[in-house]
Amino acid sequence: IDFGVMDEVLSSDPEYEEAVRLATLCRPLLDRKADATWKGRLVKRGDLEDSAAEDGKDYVFFSHVASLASLRMTIMQPGRYALKLGQTDADRIEISSCDVANAFCQSNKFTDGVKRFLKVHSPIDGIWRYYRQYKPLYGAKSAPRRWNETFVQWITTPIAEGGPGFVRGKNEPSLFRRERTESHGALLLCLYVDDLLLAGPRAAQDEFYELLRGRFKCKEVKWLTPTTPLTHLGMQISVDDEFTYLSMSTYIKNMATILHLEASAPMAVPFIGNITDLKEISKEKKEWHSTALGMLGWVSSTVRLDVRHCHSRIAQYTATPCQGSYDALVLVCRYLISTPKLCLRQPHREPGEWRFFCDSDMGSNPEPGNNRRSQLGYIALWGWVPMVWSSKVTSVGFTLDALPAGFVSQLPPVTAHPDFKEEHVATSSAEAEIYSLALITNEILSLSYAVEEAGFKFPRPAVVQVDNQAAIAFSRKSDTGGRSKLRHIDLRQAWVHLLRESGLVTCVHVSTVSNVSDLLTKALDTSTFRRLRDQLMYWCPL
Repeated sequence: IDFGVMDEVLSSDPEYEEAVRLATLCRPLLDRKADATWKGRLVKRGDLEDSAAEDGKDYVFFSHVASLASLRMTIMQPGRYALKLGQTDADRIEISSCDVANAFCQSNKFTDGVKRFLKVHSPIDGIWRYYRQYKPLYGAKSAPRRWNETFVQWITTPIAEGGPGFVRGKNEPSLFRRERTESHGALLLCLYVDDLLLAGPRAAQDEFYELLRGRFKCKEVKWLTPTTPLTHLGMQISVDDEFTYLSMSTYIKNMATILHLEASAPMAVPFIGNITDLKEISKEKKEWHSTALGMLGWVSSTVRLDVRHCHSRIAQYTATPCQGSYDALVLVCRYLISTPKLCLRQPHREPGEWRFFCDSDMGSNPEPGNNRRSQLGYIALWGWVPMVWSSKVTSVGFTLDALPAGFVSQLPPVTAHPDFKEEHVATSSAEAEIYSLALITNEILSLSYAVEEAGFKFPRPAVVQVDNQAAIAFSRKSDTGGRSKLRHIDLRQAWVHLLRESGLVTCVHVSTVSNVSDLLTKALDTSTFRRLRDQLMYWCPL
């Protein structure tokens, strides 16, 4: 009510009978927060609302959310403290975060003239109460998009009109950038629903937050300093004089509690081997399996790429979990709990170069459900930090799932022939490597757009390091020989032309020993796993 979302309709009001007839049910929620305080919220039952009447039959409910690659790029950009000629410490790029309080309730008012009503069975006095709704409320189908539109309208308002003057990315719509001018500092903002992550000089950020508080009620601004780490979407961001660290230590600690693994025996490596015990498990174990796999998916997507291959293998049993996948999942979770301080680390004063690696494992997974399909993996590093990684079996939806959300809307599948609608089993190691190379080419193309929109330079051509000479030869238009085992690949396909003709990507050979993407394609022996992992991840000292 204080935010102007709704006003109560009393039995004496002219709209009361209409409210009783049209109101959508709401649910009052009460939850204990991490700081032990209580939070109450009224949520609209979006599953019961008449969205066609309230929002229109053609309303698009999709709302952009920042990709994890964009979040990592904002947090872990290299050289944040490297100063150019004439700059002082005041020009250093600092990191801060801020949450908009009750963001959806601060969206713009409805202007379509449609009457909306809400009802709730009050937990305080036990009676039904009715309300006229004027602004979006949590739970409504259109609330996320309406909030996003409200924020975008405000942040892109020109400085001359009293706004912040940011430009929204077209390929990564959750990134907003403002270039430096004589009177205003450069800023980069990454929006994840109502969580704002801001990078730029402190003075420019202070100016922005003053404008933000003038438009929205916000929670306290949190600054990343050596004594005050930030927690953002479960990720722990910490800093000392030399490095920025990104870990999942707090999340993993909570994960141990939720999964009842606090006292489990430690594991130094996440070996799962082949899943051979296909016996069905109990309902309780299936529920645990679902929870643990979901948490493993988030951990391996945000920071812990060392268990991304494990997640890919176990996730093949999502629909039919078995004793073998359950046991494997326990082992991987025990490994995470044993190594919570493994992190990504970026130096403050070193410039960062982009490096790309891709690899494929040719049918080494003998599990019945895998059908000897290839496991493909790739990594894109900026400076010391992997910004993008993927470990996927050649299966349904591979190409789209491999891309960070929001970069591109659709890419064609990488197949031998255009009539194949999904990725398929490769027939040789060279073919598997070529498909992996094609996928990282798509990734590089989409990644380059977001990087450039954020104001950073992206290499052209991007040099991909591959450990298969046949794949390198295939990728080069000048090399037309050696196709005896690859004659089934239709060279007219778009991905082949992109790989060969665009000039965006070039391939060089790297020894298998130095190909860090090998970490994402197969279960490795202990020494190899640690050697590759420790080229990408570090132990956070904070």
